[in-house]
Amino acid sequence: MASNLLVITGANARNQLPTIHGLCVQAGATNGSIAWAYKTTNPSVNTKGKKKQADPKSEPTPADPYQEFLTSRNLRYVPYKDSDKILGNTYGMLILQDFEAITPNILARTVETVAGGGVIVILLESLTELSQLADLPMDIHSKFQTEAYPKVIPRFNHRLVPSILSCSTCLVLNDQLQVVSGDISALEPTMMDRYVEPASETITKFAKTKDQETIIQDLLDVLSTGKKTVFAITAGRGRGKSATLGLTISAVLPQYANTFVTSPSPDNLKTFFQFVVKGLLFKGLKEGTDFEVTKASNPLKSVIKVTVFSPHKQVIQFIQPHQANLLGQADLLVIDEAAAIPLTIVKNLLGPYTVLMASTIHGYEGTGRSLSLKLIKELKQKSQSNKKNKNKTPFIPVRELSLSQPIRYASGDPVEAWLNQLLCLDASVSTEENDEKPSFKPEDCTVHLLDKDSLFSFAPKSEKYLQKVMALFVESHYKNSPNDLQLLCDAPAHHLFVLLGPNSEEPLCVAQIALEGGISKATIRNNLSKSQRADGDLIPWLVAQQFQVEDFPTLLGARVVRIATNPNVMSQGYGVHMLKVLAQFYSGALFKQDSSVAGGQSNDSPSLLTPVFQIPPLLLDYLGVSYGTTPQLNRFWKKAGFVPIYLKQTANELTGEHNCVMVKSLAKNNGSGWLFEFAADFHRRFLSLLVHEFRSFTALQSLSIMEGEQLATKELPRRTLSAFRDLDDLLTRSDLRRLEAYANNLIDYPVVADLVPALARLYFMNRLPEDLTISAVQRVILLGVGLQKKEIDVVSEELTLPTSQTLAFFFLFLFYTGVVASVILTLIGKQGLSQWTVARVFYFLAGHILGIKVVIKNPEALTTRPAVFVANHQSELDILMLGATFPQYCSVTGKKILKYYPFLGWFMTLSGSVYIDRVNRENALKAFSSAIEQVKSRNQSVFIFPEGTRSYSTTPKLLPFKKGAFHFAQQAQIPIVPWVVSNYSKVFSFKTRTFVPGTIVIEVLEPVSTVGKTAADVSELANVVESRMTEVVAKLGYGDGKSYADKTK
Repeated sequence: MASNLLVITGANARNQLPTIHGLCVQAGATNGSIAWAYKTTNPSVNTKGKKKQADPKSEPTPADPYQEFLTSRNLRYVPYKDSDKILGNTYGMLILQDFEAITPNILARTVETVAGGGVIVILLESLTELSQLADLPMDIHSKFQTEAYPKVIPRFNHRLVPSILSCSTCLVLNDQLQVVSGDISALEPTMMDRYVEPASETITKFAKTKDQETIIQDLLDVLSTGKKTVFAITAGRGRGKSATLGLTISAVLPQYANTFVTSPSPDNLKTFFQFVVKGLLFKGLKEGTDFEVTKASNPLKSVIKVTVFSPHKQVIQFIQPHQANLLGQADLLVIDEAAAIPLTIVKNLLGPYTVLMASTIHGYEGTGRSLSLKLIKELKQKSQSNKKNKNKTPFIPVRELSLSQPIRYASGDPVEAWLNQLLCLDASVSTEENDEKPSFKPEDCTVHLLDKDSLFSFAPKSEKYLQKVMALFVESHYKNSPNDLQLLCDAPAHHLFVLLGPNSEEPLCVAQIALEGGISKATIRNNLSKSQRADGDLIPWLVAQQFQVEDFPTLLGARVVRIATNPNVMSQGYGVHMLKVLAQFYSGALFKQDSSVAGGQSNDSPSLLTPVFQIPPLLLDYLGVSYGTTPQLNRFWKKAGFVPIYLKQTANELTGEHNCVMVKSLAKNNGSGWLFEFAADFHRRFLSLLVHEFRSFTALQSLSIMEGEQLATKELPRRTLSAFRDLDDLLTRSDLRRLEAYANNLIDYPVVADLVPALARLYFMNRLPEDLTISAVQRVILLGVGLQKKEIDVVSEELTLPTSQTLAFFFLFLFYTGVVASVILTLIGKQGLSQWTVARVFYFLAGHILGIKVVIKNPEALTTRPAVFVANHQSELDILMLGATFPQYCSVTGKKILKYYPFLGWFMTLSGSVYIDRVNRENALKAFSSAIEQVKSRNQSVFIFPEGTRSYSTTPKLLPFKKGAFHFAQQAQIPIVPWVVSNYSKVFSFKTRTFVPGTIVIEVLEPVSTVGKTAADVSELANVVESRMTEVVAKLGYGDGKSYADKTK
């Protein structure tokens, strides 16, 4: 049956409630249960503040229908502030009083609890007719007023009045129950289409729709296999989602002994547990004997636990969303209304067990669906990633299921349709993949101001456009709520802009802008002295408190509350272009007094859309934004020219993100010195907090945030180190002595590793010469290791790079450390050591700074995989050769002592090397076997120096080969790929440790097969390879094109 809406005006409106309720019960249109929502005073309390109770000793008095109605056992009183606690419950009648206290959130969450055939009664006791509702002052309006914009226009109520009258099952009555507006015939019962229950005697017999039957069966099919799966069930309001979960859990109980269920409140799980019990009774179990139900001690006696004893103990237990620590023994987890639980908390709840996660995607409970859908998307991506990487987190598939057929009321229920239209609850954007991409560029589009009086007039064309605008907001990654609509309607400082393509009114982007600032100094001083912050003016008050300044709130600014782009044209520059145009508009650069209608505006709707270049602008000092920081959004706002000035140290409880404030100055002729000051202060604070509150950020995200402020500070003079005294606060004389010893190759890197944070801070505080630049990836690594003090493998994992790439980037980081050390040595008069400090690293340095060129012959042979690569070993400088030739998917095998050598040891460790302990034979054999197993399982190559040690030979010769590499290749049955490095003693002097520009030649030889070879063939393999390499090393000579034999003639 269809739901009904009654609006009763007049002082005696509530006295008619018993009559209305009685008529509904007689007509069979309601189940008799009632919810009465109010502002502060419970309707059942008399004027003395006590509930009226009958005196058993007094004489009987004539029955008062209203008093009897107030004491009905089926009547639940709910203050508006607790209205969220009735979510998930169903009532036959809903009464709403104190309309001035109602917000769209309250209206949505209460109306949605009424079943089909039920009645929603709105009491307007202070009004004599419905039209007066349009100008009724609302409690929420006080939060919309700011000092500069105090006048509120109640557009929401203006639109609400015609919206109410448009509902086909609505009647407007006076307090004598006389019909003022509406058609009473519309209230005749409309029966729901009944679903014929399946004949089979299974749990699916309780399904009320084909949708529900199909999903229950799908869930049972997968759960019966015991295969861990994450189910994401989405549904509109009243589709039987909770009942589906309850029936499913009751059916699989013997297999899942420990089932946990969570929801924002146990009160929301009434339907779930009701159907769990129903399923258990259907299976022949008896309450009290085979199972017991435990209820909470709260007044509503909510079910929190069901314990089943047959055939063995099984438990279905409610836990609070934040109690993820109790899930250690979980077999199955049910999350009902996941969209109403903070995203970070939902993520913490997930684990190595099957999860049934349900969310409402339409109606009040679905207004957070973007977070729920975002989570589903992340889970699917993670699942696919784990599937590809079998050696890490187990692959848990994610399945999406949906319920669309209504159960609680008839399909197309008039009240549901009215509420959805009024609050834009089912607004959506078409995201078909076949949609053609626009043929025009962002620069061809125009920005228009939406006239709010027209947009919220309830005119058919305006309603259609409003739904499109709100759909873009809903589809964006924001936590939406119906209250957002009233803020947009009534807040005098809020405005709407749309980006339109040429000759089109289809919104490509939409932006909600809030004007801020213009606060008097008296108000500023008064609030700052009391540590108070007024409603609105978010950025001015935040800056005033964070920086303790009084001038900034007097400036005029605009905050981008929300900006959303049509999903079909995302990431194509339309959003950035819109922000650029808005900045031009508010700086006065666009206004043309004699301009004509152009762009996307049509002549028949001049009042709805107006191009911004036709509007005399309010000149502002800045544009700002406050958002939950993510790498993607950081890039977007930085690209739009915004600069970070504040980052909240605590994460948002809902999303787990840290709120970031960014601004863009609109002042000309350097009139925004305040931005330089705020950005520099933010930079300093952020650097200090990277090792504390912001250590959870990835190094890449941290760098993205920090480099955003350089848009404001890039023209400021660099405070470079100019004298030894500048180092006193960062490095001591002892530190400098260690760096000098490090430069002289007297100590290893770990001895100076503690200085990396100070060196990193020097770089990121712009204290080094400007010509000392490093790449973006180097900066990421330097920031992660030096400022966040993370291990290098953690930073490598964050970068999600293959081992060989991460390895190369780490060596660039080490190279940078050498550069910084050389700068400091120059400052203390040790400039002669600078070249050596830089020159002791690897190929990138040699090739780009010292003029060392590496030529590789036959590089195609390096692609052989898997293989054992072998090369001659001349000195520590072989790191240059490895840097130039090291193949993908390869690790180094060498003696354990190499692990502690600078550069070469780091290279080997980070590339997953296997170290051979020559002192302990047992450990050596274990390492050898492990390496062979790694080659087979990962299809990975290894690199070995067959000479076993460095030759330091000044002539093109080899040391005798050891047979370890050849035993390895034979046992793994993989080819041997030799490469030979020309003697580079002319380029790098082993005695003086100096470099001379030159060429080093590497020749990669053809692979030597080991297929079919046995242990008896190892010596022959070693001799063959050694003979070939000896011949080639003589041929290559010193890399100058002449063989060693030629030179000895």
